[in-house]
Amino acid sequence: MIKKLLITAVVLAALAAAGYLFGGPVSRRISAWLHPANDDPVPTLSLQPREYRVVVSAQGALTGLDTVPINTPSPRSRSRWSLKIAWLVPEGTLLPAGSTLVRFDRSEAALALEQNRNTVTSYDHRLDKNSQDARTDTRLVELDQTGADQEYEFARRQIRKDEDIFSRWEIQESIMNAALAQYRKGVLARKGELRGTLNQADQKILGIERGRAQAEVQSAEEILSSLEIQAPVPGVVIYRESWFHRLEVGGEVWPGQPLMDIASLSSFKGKIQVAEASIAGVKEGAPVGIRIASLSDQDFTGRVVKVARVAEQIVDEDPRKYFECEIALDVPPDVLPRLKPGLRLTAEIETARQAGAFVVPKCAVIKKDNRFLVYVRDARNGYRERPVTIVDSDHGFFVLDGVRGGDVIALRHPYEKQQLHLPDFNAASTMTTGRRFIVIG
Repeated sequence: MIKKLLITAVVLAALAAAGYLFGGPVSRRISAWLHPANDDPVPTLSLQPREYRVVVSAQGALTGLDTVPINTPSPRSRSRWSLKIAWLVPEGTLLPAGSTLVRFDRSEAALALEQNRNTVTSYDHRLDKNSQDARTDTRLVELDQTGADQEYEFARRQIRKDEDIFSRWEIQESIMNAALAQYRKGVLARKGELRGTLNQADQKILGIERGRAQAEVQSAEEILSSLEIQAPVPGVVIYRESWFHRLEVGGEVWPGQPLMDIASLSSFKGKIQVAEASIAGVKEGAPVGIRIASLSDQDFTGRVVKVARVAEQIVDEDPRKYFECEIALDVPPDVLPRLKPGLRLTAEIETARQAGAFVVPKCAVIKKDNRFLVYVRDARNGYRERPVTIVDSDHGFFVLDGVRGGDVIALRHPYEKQQLHLPDFNAASTMTTGRRFIVIG
């Protein structure tokens, strides 16, 4: 036993001496022999928060200056009379915001206000008189009912019952008198109820008529308070004219009638066509970046002001449908003369933005049992599963939630051999829409 222990110690000492003398090269050779180099390395990605933007590309053309419509004041209650123009700003005038555009004649509105106020006053008098008449009728009915009650009580006490003293005729006459007094009492009670119902109906009818006249008074007051229209924005005055109406001093207009437009000198309008597959996320107020082919040296910004509710086919030969969107461009004053309606433009509508987003290729996300996972490298150069949530996706990318900055993730399954497959050329090809793309800062 002692001999075996001595032999073992000598062998270990020899191995230690060999490791000391040939430590570096020998150790590496042995390690390389025991652990051969990995011929299938796992690609990785170090996650850093980046700017994430989703935009929709569309094409269109300029249509003209951005205009603000000016209409005749329209009161809440419908007016039955027109307004006469007393003063009008000349067409083509450049005005700042808050300048007076139109002044209306006050005479007709003031006359209507006075007439309707008199009507309201007359209905107030009629309501008072009806209330007094109702109280008088109620008092008279009460007096009649009191007399009928007394007559009934007297007739009831005068009923003859003794056949030995009174004749049969007298007995029947007393009974009939009592019955007649009772009937008269019931008739007066029903008459009082009917009179009260009629008085209430008269009060309601007069109240409705008074309310109608009061609404006309409010309408006239609103018109009188807005007989001067002011410009809401700066711009150039453009009249609205038609074959049957000309805007001029002395002309009559009706509440709600379009009068003119204020053309803004700092905003130009355009229309773009957004593909049906790309309309998701496009809404009013979305920012737009614009490039005009004839002004390649200038970039424009703007916003979406209107989105069509129905998609339409533009070209008969093209079966695709498009949503027409109206945009407003912010134009510097020195560039405005260079813009002409009909110029072709390319627009990029921003539908989503996230300052600190983690964007990874779709190949890095693995679906397992209705869960989405990524493999994160740990301190021992191994990989651990981590569940994540997909916030958004676009083409070959996912925006993830559940990872942190500095995490190193595997771009494929680290514990499965990568297998290459030829595509199935018989399968139907998926049509890429090019709806959106990701810009990573």
